[in-house]
Amino acid sequence: MDRRQFNGLLAAAFFAAEWWPNATNSIEYKELVEKIDGAENNCDLIVTLESKADPTVWIQVVEGMLNLHYPFQNNDAKNALLNSRVELGDLKVIDCLAGKYVTLDHDSTPETIEKLPEFMKLYASNVLGTRLSAADWQISTMFQNG
Repeated sequence: MDRRQFNGLLAAAFFAAEWWPNATNSIEYKELVEKIDGAENNCDLIVTLESKADPTVWIQVVEGMLNLHYPFQNNDAKNALLNSRVELGDLKVIDCLAGKYVTLDHDSTPETIEKLPEFMKLYASNVLGTRLSAADWQISTMFQNG
């Protein structure tokens, strides 16, 4: 799957999530798809969510990685997440800094991409102690040359 296909699938997965502020039939979705179609094939779609209550709490998705605020004071992210009832499934911990962030690796299969919004919702609830909703999070998208 090339980057353009990945970006399109990622956009579709997020816009289909019940916590995303717009649906796949919205103007915003159509505009993002036009940007994806017009972007060079070496551009990554980056989706960033920042908590409106606490801007130090965030979640970010980029091709191949999921970066998340990590509130635990240990670097054993795999066990900390399992103890929080967050199953990693196909995701793999590749980096962690206690009290700061955890980076998870994900493959670019359609099945994995479609599961990312639900994983993020579970992570927000079980690890961050908040609900994932447009009312509580600032959600943005941008492109970056890869």
